Amino acid sequence: MRLFSTSARLLFNNAETKQMRAQLDETLKLFKEKVSKIKSDTSVTTDKYKNIAVDLGNGNTTELKQISTIALRGNNINIVAFDPKQVKRMQTALIQKLGVSATLSPHNTQTLLVPVQTMTGERRAQQDQLMKKLYEQLRNDARDRNSISSIRQKYLQPVRKRMQKKEGESKPELKKESEAIEKLVREYQDKLTDLYKKQ
Repeated sequence: MRLFSTSARLLFNNAETKQMRAQLDETLKLFKEKVSKIKSDTSVTTDKYKNIAVDLGNGNTTELKQISTIALRGNNINIVAFDPKQVKRMQTALIQKLGVSATLSPHNTQTLLVPVQTMTGERRAQQDQLMKKLYEQLRNDARDRNSISSIRQKYLQPVRKRMQKKEGESKPELKKESEAIEKLVREYQDKLTDLYKKQ
């Protein structure tokens, strides 16, 4: 009769634990990255203006941040040209690349004003909805290979198959493996929930 001892199998051994933990850490990292993108996409920032290519004539182009200062002031993005001769070209680039209207400041002919929407209740609700959807997906969606649920299934399924076959291993040993996996899953579910609540 073939016997499998706890020491021989190492019940959900250190290598498997380390591998599973690394995959779950990647899930948390992915959540942070996607939340950051959601916030960036639904919040007012100057980032999308900085790298706009401005045609300087004679086949030369440069990024908007190289020829101006860009800052959020109240309900406007203020873009102040270093050289007043470039204002018209900057205005054209903003319309062509972003489709936004930029008007000259009545107080300074080197300043373009781009009106923006501040964070309204509606925008906040949209942001919250997107983050909740992401949280639920990375926690429970077994179809997403990056989700905790999918990773859980990946490691639990082989144990269940061995439990059905009883390949010389006792049920208590296999049950301990299953419990070790579930414990790790609960740990990372809690970590993901904590990250979500802090957003």
